[in-house]
This record gives sequence, C-alpha cells and structure tokens, in this order.
Amino acid sequence: MIGRKILAGLIACAALISGCSKTQTSQGTARSGEGGFENEEAAGRTIYVSYGGGLCTSPMALAAYFGFYKNEGLNVEIVKVESEKEALVTGKIDAAGGFM
Repeated sequence: MIGRKILAGLIACAALISGCSKTQTSQGTARSGEGGFENEEAAGRTIYVSYGGGLCTSPMALAAYFGFYKNEGLNVEIVKVESEKEALVTGKIDAAGGFM
C-alpha cells in the first residue's frame, strides 16, 4: 500500500517537473521565415477539400468557415461532392474527411 503511494507521488512529481521545464517548445505551425510549408513545392496552391453534407465532413467545412485554414496560411476551398471516392480518383479534391 505504501509502495503504491510512493509510486503515485513519483509519477505526479515527474509530470509536474516535465510540464514546467524551461526547454518546453511551443507546438504549432511554422510561420513565415521558419522553414515551414512555404518551402514546399505545393506552397501557395489551393487545396480542395470535400464536403458531403454529413457530420463526418463538417469539421473541414467549419474550419474554413471560421477561418482556421486562412489563419495558418493555407488556401483551402471546400467542394460539395456526392461521392468522395469518385472525387478523389478524378482529382476533383485533394483531401476528404469522411468515411471512404
């Protein structure tokens, strides 16, 4: 019983120390001049993302609506499709968020 309490205390201390270290890096996307996606071949190109009207694909449409893509420097166009499989195969879209 005492061994479990000591183990729990050590785990809590380790979590606290690792969460408060000064070497912690911020997570996020690279900004201009940091060697991020701007150096990629596809940078500046429009990314076509499907929206089929269902709940599974709504996060991509909502991200566009609220400007999340634009805030990250991405040019995304939402494309209404009937069949995501067909749209991917024909090249009408670059990405799909629903079930295939």
